[in-house]
Amino acid sequence: MKKMLLFALIMTLFVVSASAVAARETLTRMPITSCSGSGELVLYNGNDPFIDAQEDVSFSTNGYDQLLIFTRTKYYKWLKVHLDSVESPIDEFWSDGVILSDVKVHSVDTSSGSNIDFEAKVYNNGTRGIQAFVLQNTENPFFNDGFHVIWDDATTDTTYFYPGAYNYVFFDKYSYNKYEDYLASDPDNRPLTIIVRDIDSNVVYTETFTHPSPSGTQGVAVAEFEIVTEGWYEISVDTEDSVYWGLIPCEPVEIPEFGVIAAGVALIGALVVFAFSRKK
Repeated sequence: MKKMLLFALIMTLFVVSASAVAARETLTRMPITSCSGSGELVLYNGNDPFIDAQEDVSFSTNGYDQLLIFTRTKYYKWLKVHLDSVESPIDEFWSDGVILSDVKVHSVDTSSGSNIDFEAKVYNNGTRGIQAFVLQNTENPFFNDGFHVIWDDATTDTTYFYPGAYNYVFFDKYSYNKYEDYLASDPDNRPLTIIVRDIDSNVVYTETFTHPSPSGTQGVAVAEFEIVTEGWYEISVDTEDSVYWGLIPCEPVEIPEFGVIAAGVALIGALVVFAFSRKK
């Protein structure tokens, strides 16, 4: 009887332990939209930014043809990506070229694969080395330009929005700044504030982040705002932390000149036909 109870206890502990590991390594996937296109953001769950979950991560491409991998502090040297069990070439999408920040964004062509297996060696730096993934299509990408890297400073972007919901993603945002802080339960509360203003300087959205967002994830802070009126908007960012984000400059879609001429010719033709039919 005692052996049976002991066996049941061991099995229960094993199941709980396995469940904890599975929960720790669960990924959060969320749709994201910019003025240039859309995509899907893939994040690590948990309140511990130093877990090594990214050493063995798998997820599907969901039909996207490009994977972006966001890295800091030279951990890209140990990256490996397999598409349907076949190792895939990794290209450089963007680099700031600064030794201090050492931000590199990598890309992988996923058009030939439907399942991604990702590996990296980051030791005890966890998601601070490999921060997040973005899946997008190259024809209408979420990211269409370079990136800002900012250290305890402020800056401004300008872009054109049509009515709709949009996202800005700030990378390098964590619950704890250093491993020693995590052990001491001393969270990183340095604020990051984003303000979106219209052409008349009216504030249409503002939010201050002191922790990763969405809550319960690591590596980013995602701003989501609604644009009601078409036009130019200024996006200002002020942070006491070190963060980086993608530049997504967009301009209004203009009707090609030949389209206007063709429309005019069609209108004139319609009026002529109408006048002729009236005469009959």
